[in-house]
Amino acid sequence: MPKPIADRKIIYTHHHHINKNYFNQFKNVQFRKLNLTEYTDFNTICSGIKTIVHLAFPNEIICKQNVEASIDAGIRGTYYLLSEAKRYNVKNFIFLSTAHVYGAPLEGEITELSLPKPIHPYAITKRAAEDFVLALRNETNINAIVLRLSNGFGYPVHKDINRWTLLVNDLCKQAVLKKQMVLNSSGLQHRDFIPFEDVISAIVLLDTLKKEDTLDGLFNLGSGKSLPVYEFALKIAEIAEKYLDSKISIIRKTPLDGEHYEPLNYNINKISSIGYIPKGNINFEIEETLRFCKEHLI
Repeated sequence: MPKPIADRKIIYTHHHHINKNYFNQFKNVQFRKLNLTEYTDFNTICSGIKTIVHLAFPNEIICKQNVEASIDAGIRGTYYLLSEAKRYNVKNFIFLSTAHVYGAPLEGEITELSLPKPIHPYAITKRAAEDFVLALRNETNINAIVLRLSNGFGYPVHKDINRWTLLVNDLCKQAVLKKQMVLNSSGLQHRDFIPFEDVISAIVLLDTLKKEDTLDGLFNLGSGKSLPVYEFALKIAEIAEKYLDSKISIIRKTPLDGEHYEPLNYNINKISSIGYIPKGNINFEIEETLRFCKEHLI
């Protein structure tokens, strides 16, 4: 069986919505866009690779618009990629899943032992793909890992990447272009916001660990703190007003009588127990996203 080239890593993406600059701490890495439905492209894509980071997955918009195609790309495509990883003796396989496999609304304490209740097609396909990843872990020596990511955010690779539906990115874009931010809800629901810098730090950590040090391979990944969406919007507005030297208004739906959400504790104790420490600067990340919008979208 072919052996991986020492320390060679590859990140398979679909939209490149995470900027490559975040991976500066990740050495000897290549980026490659992968069409998960072009199965003829899978023949040699894992040859000589030590670590695969699997980001090539239909986003939530695509999944909702075309469920069947998303099932084909997300689930079947992940299965084929895993099969090739097994064929070429890849050492590490890291799959970015989502906190939304736990259902909606996200509230209360959520640990890896919480029962998944995915509702949206995006979460359902991610959940199914997770099982294939963890099955590979159990069947082989591959250190296959699932990261259930909370609300990640950060500036994209370039302006044409259509990932402005990510909440923080969307609010930053609105602030720059319209000097206001419109929420599609009351904003009372809690979210755990994590800058992409911390996401990459977790990936780098996992790449350095042996399989026996990564427990069962399933981890929640977040900042360990949550805020109501409206409060986070206020934080963005405050930073935007200083950066843009302009007043930023926030428009949201009026809370319904009795509308209430339990605070969210997206528990990251498990990944913290193996060395993960979130250090990302949320304020800096927001300002960088605002800067990107100002430079590329106006």
